[in-house]
Amino acid sequence: MASQAELARGQYRKRARRYDRIPGSGLRSRIGLRAVEKLQLERGQTVIDIACGTGGNFAAIERAIGSDGRLIAIDVSDDMLAQAAQRVSHEGWPNVTLIAAPVADVEIPGRADAALFAFAHEPARDPRAVANVLGSVRPGGVVAACGPKWVSRWIFPLNLFVWLLVRRYVTKVSGFREPWSLLAPYLPGLEIEKHMAGAFYVAAGRVAGDA
Repeated sequence: MASQAELARGQYRKRARRYDRIPGSGLRSRIGLRAVEKLQLERGQTVIDIACGTGGNFAAIERAIGSDGRLIAIDVSDDMLAQAAQRVSHEGWPNVTLIAAPVADVEIPGRADAALFAFAHEPARDPRAVANVLGSVRPGGVVAACGPKWVSRWIFPLNLFVWLLVRRYVTKVSGFREPWSLLAPYLPGLEIEKHMAGAFYVAAGRVAGDA
């Protein structure tokens, strides 16, 4: 049986080049931007972008951290990271480190001030991946996550819309009721925003401990 990483690589291998033009990409960008805003980034900070894909959130992060900051971007798909590398080269960002590896296994360099799980359902539902990332964020650092979620069963048409939107880009839908639940124990006072009648969410909180 193929591993989760192998399934993800296979899904994105065929879609990486057109990922930024697929239906729903505008909505994904707006929700992602809100998650970046919730990080409350400052110049010079270090940010981990989990399952960064083609780098759709890089520009917003770079505007916040400036050239003195550092962006560590991780994705399991070499094809998606190739698109992200083209974006980085085109924009001339010298402070981006791209890492191709499963999030649960990657050795994250240094200590980060913030981490972003934007439309990163699989890593956010993997206890090892969550522990690895949040263990690399300083106490008091901000972690934000966003993506689709199931709504109440009586709004079935909206759940169908969510499924049609994500079915080619996730390898599992377990945990779609509360996708943030594995992050919550690390982030006391985790705040949840719901968008589009609850079909999408933005969650943010600070890592336990003194800043």
